[in-house]
Amino acid sequence: MALTGEAIAAETLAPKMVTLWRSGKITGGLAMNPSINKRQKERERQEHQRAKAEKRRQRQEANKLRPVTAPGEDPDIAGIVPGPQPPAEE
Repeated sequence: MALTGEAIAAETLAPKMVTLWRSGKITGGLAMNPSINKRQKERERQEHQRAKAEKRRQRQEANKLRPVTAPGEDPDIAGIVPGPQPPAEE
């Protein structure tokens, strides 16, 4: 009995497909339970929100520790003296 190209391809791919299906990497065309997907998505969303809240809290703590500057003074250029600078010490 001669095998056609499709039969040969099916014969060689079948063991690989069964292995992938058993490992859960493919579902054989069936979708997973939607409620499980929803729960997983909601859990991921909640974890993301917790991480954002933690970062926000850390930024607020860092702002409290930042030194207070005089009103109207730019903190980026505070303490810089304009004009010629003294020679650098070696």
